[in-house]
Amino acid sequence: MQVVYENGTNKADYLQGKVHSYEWQGLGSNYYMSEFLSAILFDQLRLADWITSQRKLCWNVYANAFESLQRTERLELLIPGADHQHNGHAFIIKARNFQHREKYIIFMASNDVEVAFHYKPLHTSPFGRTNGRFHLQDRFTTKESERLISLPIYPDLTKQQQDKVVQLTHEFFSQQ
Repeated sequence: MQVVYENGTNKADYLQGKVHSYEWQGLGSNYYMSEFLSAILFDQLRLADWITSQRKLCWNVYANAFESLQRTERLELLIPGADHQHNGHAFIIKARNFQHREKYIIFMASNDVEVAFHYKPLHTSPFGRTNGRFHLQDRFTTKESERLISLPIYPDLTKQQQDKVVQLTHEFFSQQ
């Protein structure tokens, strides 16, 4: 990895005095972070606690707002156990099936709200099909992944925007 990171050279060995000069050893690229990206990262790190707290506030609003839909089995929430902590990175709901998920995504888009599905199983990706294999039968992984929906969640999500997501989600899943 060090050779790849150092443009395909053994520069790290040179800097440590292990070799007299460095030269190309194989494939690589320049993965150094630019000053511009470093400045953005620095600011993000400085605001990390605030960003995480804002995301968790949004996450908690969704969890409370959709509890009744889960109780009536209209959707499923992915809620960590009481002994687990989360950082509010994502709020995921599960529709009944792939078709139900697609209808919800279209419904939300028609109301100017972008929701997404992520996390396709690795074994279904081009890389996974080429370089991996699935042991036994895929009885759950693909089927469950086709139910996943990520709701908007980010530090600057306004109360009005989140209220709209909640209201539309209730409207959609209450009719289904």
